[in-house]
Amino acid sequence: DLEKHLVVYWSCIMLLTFGFWDTFASTFLIDFLNQVRPGLSFVLLGLIAIPAFWLQSMFWKLADKVWAYKISLIGLMLSWGSLAMMAFFTSNPSTHFWIIMILALINSVGYSICMSLSVASFLEAYNISYADRKWLKQIDANAYAAPMKILQNFANVVGLFLWGMILSFAGFAGFFFVFWVFIFGFFVWSIVMKKQIMQ
Repeated sequence: DLEKHLVVYWSCIMLLTFGFWDTFASTFLIDFLNQVRPGLSFVLLGLIAIPAFWLQSMFWKLADKVWAYKISLIGLMLSWGSLAMMAFFTSNPSTHFWIIMILALINSVGYSICMSLSVASFLEAYNISYADRKWLKQIDANAYAAPMKILQNFANVVGLFLWGMILSFAGFAGFFFVFWVFIFGFFVWSIVMKKQIMQ
């Protein structure tokens, strides 16, 4: 039964992962950008956010099961690759301004891919799974609404606490490293479980 509905869990984990990143970006990231260029943090945040939101509708259109999985892997690669490099250059961010900005924009594209496709995949997979479990003759298009709201609230509340703890003890370099390790692990697991996710 777990394998049958694995795509639900896969999309749920990816949705939570980038929901956590969303929470970080809207709260703690502004402090990091202020270290990169004091006084310009809000401008930099606006620039970084452009691909994150502008590209989501385009990737949403590719959200059938095959393309959602394959393109999500690209998004995960962009995310963990940029985070690994950001962890390296964070020790002295002001001297690596352009490198950090390029990496942040790459990460923003990865976020755009993974967030849009995880939402689309979760909606479809959860609705199908719900109809299967409830023996419904028709798929309830609104079945996802309640769990989606729970996941979003969970990402906001837990993300604030978790990232606050990590930043307190390890700083931004530690945060980027921890998040990189997690996304890389999820990327590897996604490849290993490819057949079950795509069935």
